[in-house]
Amino acid sequence: MLTNLKIAEFVSIEAWRTSFIELLATALFVFLGAGSVIITGSLTDGELTVSRLLTIAFAHGLAIAFLAFATANVSGGHMNPAVTFAAVVTKKISGARGLMFVAAQLAGAVIGALLLLATIPDAADTNLGAHALGSDVTITMGLIMEIVVTFVLVFVIFATAVDPGGIAPLAPSRLG
Repeated sequence: MLTNLKIAEFVSIEAWRTSFIELLATALFVFLGAGSVIITGSLTDGELTVSRLLTIAFAHGLAIAFLAFATANVSGGHMNPAVTFAAVVTKKISGARGLMFVAAQLAGAVIGALLLLATIPDAADTNLGAHALGSDVTITMGLIMEIVVTFVLVFVIFATAVDPGGIAPLAPSRLG
């Protein structure tokens, strides 16, 4: 019976619909977020100024807030495999749905990057808005920072959007 439920999840129209929403939201987030890095870089000749950093942060914040508002009632608005993994571990979604979401999110990220290449041809000569470690930051330091920041993201999502006592209707504005 359990095996049939897992297979049923993979062929469910609802599972495919919500996975498509994850793909779409992730593609748009990458397009808008990485696009802000590319555009601001072309305006400042690549110099990392305070105003450029604020613009990039604001663009990412607005993008995640708007996309989470738009998709939360359909797929949960994960847009990140770490969020999906946490949802699977806490049994908020099934493992099959989690696999479908992660595959959709990875495909969406690639599509978002390809859209950037299609709309900003000069982006091919850049790193497509990807971030890198500073010259004095080791890989271990970067990994620890990424783990801590990802934990904060997942913690805020669960405290605001997932927790029944949270502020779910306002959660996307807090996440952004």
